[in-house]
Amino acid sequence: MNAWQGAALLTADCLGTGLLALPDDIKVLGRTLGLGILVLNLPINYYAGYIFHKTATAVEEQQALENRVYSQSINTVKENGTSSYESIDRAAASTDTGSSSQQQQSAAVHHDTATFDFIGMTVALFQDKFSTRLVMAVYYLNIFLVLGNYILVMSHAVAAALGEDNICLPTAGLIAATGMFLVTQTRTMAKLGRRASLVSLSAL
Repeated sequence: MNAWQGAALLTADCLGTGLLALPDDIKVLGRTLGLGILVLNLPINYYAGYIFHKTATAVEEQQALENRVYSQSINTVKENGTSSYESIDRAAASTDTGSSSQQQQSAAVHHDTATFDFIGMTVALFQDKFSTRLVMAVYYLNIFLVLGNYILVMSHAVAAALGEDNICLPTAGLIAATGMFLVTQTRTMAKLGRRASLVSLSAL
């Protein structure tokens, strides 16, 4: 994304269901404890964002370097008049980058999408199936729980909009879930952020 798309996504994420759910959360916890926890979350959220930023930047820089090395290796092989993968591997291995030829070939394919989501980041950092599957399990479990929270909050919003006397909460939840399903049929979270965040901000 560019800067304004990223800003829109962060704003929509912070002002979306979290903002809508906040009054009831404060009511449950009490004003003092609720606001106190809200303030204590600020440095935690900042630190998490800082870690993501540093990691994504490091991955993009490393994979850009590996991609350049891999391209140079292909050019070397072409100049020598051969085209086998073994030749490319030998040429890539002859460069002093500290990276394996497998990593360089991976970089040439995935360096544009490695930082789109946690799965791509894990593959880029560890290049290990176990680590990738573990992160995928945690990632999709978290998405499942977050979507459940979204649907619950959106159900109350739909019921409020249509009149709580006119529609029951489960039916409102079905309407909310259907709308969410239609919006999220994009290939990556990055593409979702470019479009859905503007819809979310407009709705708010």
